[in-house]
Amino acid sequence: MSALPSRSGGRPALLEPWFAELDRLCRRRADNHPAIDAHVNNFLAATRDWETTTGESAQRYLALMRARIDRFLASPWPRTGAQTKKLIYARRMLCAEGRR
Repeated sequence: MSALPSRSGGRPALLEPWFAELDRLCRRRADNHPAIDAHVNNFLAATRDWETTTGESAQRYLALMRARIDRFLASPWPRTGAQTKKLIYARRMLCAEGRR
C-alpha cells in the first residue's frame, strides 16, 4: 500500500485497509510478529511519504491508527488472547514511533 490520500475532512482514505490488514495478521494463529513488524513499518513509511508529499503531519496518522486500534480493543467483539496481544504489540510499535 502506498500513500494515504485524504477524504474530505482530512481522514486518510486508506486507514481502514491498513487496519484491516493488521487485524488479519493478528488473527493468524502462528507467531507472526515479523509480518506485523513489516506491516507497521510499511504504514510508518507511508505516513512519512505522505508528510513529505503534502506537508500533513505523520503524527496525525499515527494517532488515528492508535485510536483505531484502541476502539477495536475496547469493542465487545470477541477475540482471542493472542490476537489482543498482537494488536497491543502493534500499538506499542506505533507509540514508540510517535516518541521519536
